[in-house]
Amino acid sequence: MVPWRRFLRRHAPAGHDFHPARGSVAAIFLVVVHIQVAAALEQAPPPGLPAGTVTVCTAEQSIGFRWVKGRWKSTDFIPNRYLIDKRAAGQALSRACREFSPGAMFDPDKTTAVVHGCYAIRREGDDGGGEREQVCRERWRSAGSRWILDEIACDNFRFLPDGWFHRTSLHGDLAAGPPNDEKDPLSVSVGHCRLR
Repeated sequence: MVPWRRFLRRHAPAGHDFHPARGSVAAIFLVVVHIQVAAALEQAPPPGLPAGTVTVCTAEQSIGFRWVKGRWKSTDFIPNRYLIDKRAAGQALSRACREFSPGAMFDPDKTTAVVHGCYAIRREGDDGGGEREQVCRERWRSAGSRWILDEIACDNFRFLPDGWFHRTSLHGDLAAGPPNDEKDPLSVSVGHCRLR
């Protein structure tokens, strides 16, 4: 007989019929309860920014290249302001925003989480036609019992609602002799954002 079973038989209360299999079931039950309690105490995932959050980003500098007579020439561009609106799933116009999965994804040690959200980004002064809806990634960092937003990353726009932003305008036109000798410019803009 296994020594721990002898110990349990010797120390079982009088008048109780002890069976080692019942002890194993009780041990398994305690392990399951412990795992469930530990999971309940685990930090909840970040909720993501609420729908309806509007951010205004103002460029301080915008530099890049223009295609002039068959060559790229460096240039400064007029800095723009951008309006960024987080949309609820029911407000989404684009298919990508209607079909993404909103749950949080964690890194292996659960110190960083990514939450997807639908954002509409437009340059101030553009009509609704310049607005572009896209699924962006909110990257959150664990700080004890709370979450801190590190960045929101969209296709060509990265920002913090109360911090820096940078925007790129790039394309893949590598032709040496484009039609009519015209290409869209390439640019990088940097500036600050604030919540509206």
